[in-house]
Amino acid sequence: MAIPARLPWPIIFQILGVVAAVALVIATWQVWLLLFTALILAAAILPAARVGERWRVPRGVVVLAVYIVVAGVFALMGRLLWPALSEQWTQFMEQLPKLLENVRAWLGNIDYWLGQWGASLPSPKGEKADFLAGIVLGNAMRLTTGAVGAAFELLAVLVVAAYLVIDAREVGHTLLTLLPRDYRPTATRLAPAVLNRIGGYVRGQLVSSFFVGVLIAVTLSLVGVKYALLIGALAS
Repeated sequence: MAIPARLPWPIIFQILGVVAAVALVIATWQVWLLLFTALILAAAILPAARVGERWRVPRGVVVLAVYIVVAGVFALMGRLLWPALSEQWTQFMEQLPKLLENVRAWLGNIDYWLGQWGASLPSPKGEKADFLAGIVLGNAMRLTTGAVGAAFELLAVLVVAAYLVIDAREVGHTLLTLLPRDYRPTATRLAPAVLNRIGGYVRGQLVSSFFVGVLIAVTLSLVGVKYALLIGALAS
């Protein structure tokens, strides 16, 4: 009588473990995305933190200074954008009654044309109007919730990135202990190069975008184009 072959339980458990790990990553992809974004931001700030250490400036102070500078740049861009946006909004509100009148006239023409054929446009009932109002209110609530969630996510990214920069050595040592001993020398050799490449790419994109925006703004200002600073800020 043939003895049945034993099931390869170690391989089965490994496959189940991989499937469970993939399912966990998929279920928590937003958390991993935040961590990856924070890692990219930390890689961009790390060189400044190292330079600050040479001058005995704590890494936390360097991170705070970088955040303040970036916030100042965005505030300046907002200051440049606000007059144009305010003017465009004012013009829209001034033209809104005329637009509504045009829509009503257009609907009136359609109703008159349908009336010649014994038909008419349906008038909205109270229940339908309440239903549409509920949809609009629900969309507004979802938009507000999304904005609040985005603000908290941005705050989480900034906090995690600051932690990664301040405690970079401890975090790196902890992650290194999770790897098998045979792979630790390779990880130790490759990690700084990878972080430098990522940080260099981010810094390069920021610098090139800044100079492109300045060049466009200066060129349009010399030509006499209105809102040259606004266009340059958007181009950057």
